[in-house]
Amino acid sequence: MELPPENPIKQWPPTQPNAWPSDLDTQVAPPSLNEADPLLPIPEPAVPVLDGSADREERTRSNFLRLLPVFLAFGVLGLVTSLWAIPRIEDSLQEEAREALVEKGIKVGSVTFDGRDAKLAGFPDDMSAEAFAAVADVSGVRSVEFVDQEATVANQVELDITVDNGELRIAGTVLNNTQAKQLRTAAEDTFGRDNFVDDIVVADEADSAVIDSEDARVRQLSEFIVSLGLASVADVQVQGPSIDIEAVVADIDANTVMTLGATGLSDFTSRQVNIQTGPAIGIDPEIDDDSDEPSGFLIPAEPQLALIADEFNSASSFEPGSATLTTEGEVALDKLTELLGDFDGLGVQVTGHTDNTGDAIENVRLSQRRADAVVDYLVAAGVSSDRLVAIGLGSAKPAASNDTDDGRAQNRRVEFEIAG
Repeated sequence: MELPPENPIKQWPPTQPNAWPSDLDTQVAPPSLNEADPLLPIPEPAVPVLDGSADREERTRSNFLRLLPVFLAFGVLGLVTSLWAIPRIEDSLQEEAREALVEKGIKVGSVTFDGRDAKLAGFPDDMSAEAFAAVADVSGVRSVEFVDQEATVANQVELDITVDNGELRIAGTVLNNTQAKQLRTAAEDTFGRDNFVDDIVVADEADSAVIDSEDARVRQLSEFIVSLGLASVADVQVQGPSIDIEAVVADIDANTVMTLGATGLSDFTSRQVNIQTGPAIGIDPEIDDDSDEPSGFLIPAEPQLALIADEFNSASSFEPGSATLTTEGEVALDKLTELLGDFDGLGVQVTGHTDNTGDAIENVRLSQRRADAVVDYLVAAGVSSDRLVAIGLGSAKPAASNDTDDGRAQNRRVEFEIAG
């Protein structure tokens, strides 16, 4: 009797009518009788055996490929988050470090951060130890070191001047110590030392050909800082001969004063001025606990004097050719009386001017009589004469050309200045 083949499955005749079509060597055949000998047992079909280690490796590889995009997404997100957070951490630490220095009375030098590591530069020797300790005590600072300040070479003044909530900050580069001193003096006189953040850097080298013109512009800018005392917020950008002024003031009077102040920036060849009127004012008044009235002053005296003088001179304040005040002139002087009442102890110099028409000596006498008439009116209104000075200069200091009617009209004026 012929025995069945060792592997009946592979020997299954593909031409048999009841065969299952298959292209796999391991295809299991349907059960049937052994045609060679029905008494022989039907052979068991072969069952394919898979390698267990290869199966696990395949599943691991498949899972890894499936999760790889997720891992990559989390990695990219972490990187982006880190890059986004680092500058904000540095900005926050820099602000806290600057506040810590100001609390110690240190308003010079620079503080920068590389991550959480502080870099100090430009501090005087007698302040270095205190500056180091103040910055080191700031929460989050990892290390503090002094670095050599890079030499600055400049051919123009570049400044960023901001006002916010009664605080003035000046940052940037000037060409010499004289320019820095002018800006610092104007800032402290207008805002007070405690409300002035000094980030002015003096260039180590400067182009001598531009110093004179830059000196003139910085001098005008220092005078304009007085007007910034009127601003609730302001941003002034200076790039050599160009200046861009953005400011918000409380009312139309303050707007007028600041606009007039901006006209004094005549040495800047490019001026962009945008002054808006808003609800707030720059320097907050101090309020006494026992009084509803402010004990400080919202607007410094000097720009208010300029505004009153402009009103006085724009009106027909004197009768023609005389020292007799008109009603319009008295209205302006009533405002001056009120201002002097607010600023107790403030002294004012009243200076009379004329055009060059007529006799020069008589013009001096007329200008003196007009200055005296202003002082007499103020004294009669209750202002102490000790606080007032009257001077007549005639046509000696014209404000405009006497060759035109308009120029002569500008020269017939009275100026109010704070007396030293």
